[in-house]
Amino acid sequence: IHIAALSIFSLVEVIRLYFGHTGNLNEKVPSLDGFFLLSVFPQFPLMLYFVYLQFDVTALDRALTIVQLTFLCIEIVFGFIATKRLIGIQTSKFYLHFDSEGRLHSE
Repeated sequence: IHIAALSIFSLVEVIRLYFGHTGNLNEKVPSLDGFFLLSVFPQFPLMLYFVYLQFDVTALDRALTIVQLTFLCIEIVFGFIATKRLIGIQTSKFYLHFDSEGRLHSE
């Protein structure tokens, strides 16, 4: 199970970081949502497995995994905040295209 968990973790981590990078730079809500969802599942449960359920680990391995889990928790919190703010900004930009009566502005 350790090899499978490590393989899944490595593959998902690359995809997760790509979504976070492109979503942040291009202000794309779907990419930031992908980053947030991949952070919560499967990365968070896999990190909990590596911290608490993994056998035959050294103290250094456990300490580094706890540091990585801490950073993941921070990423989840800030990812949620960034997504929430970006949704607000995108909603404001959407409503700027309409007048007070709900008609689309003609350029």
